[in-house]
Amino acid sequence: MTIIINIDVMLVKRKMSVTELSERVGITMANLSILKNGKAKAVRFSTLGCKRI
Repeated sequence: MTIIINIDVMLVKRKMSVTELSERVGITMANLSILKNGKAKAVRFSTLGCKRI
């Protein structure tokens, strides 16, 4: 199953920076960049269940 989320669109809607998102969800900037660019090979369910964004 493919899950597609456009992080850039979500950030604009919430008027949030990538740095702020990284701090809020506890993901490093490097890993967030991998997610943003669609290069992640796997994502933990706990990451998908994040309520902070």
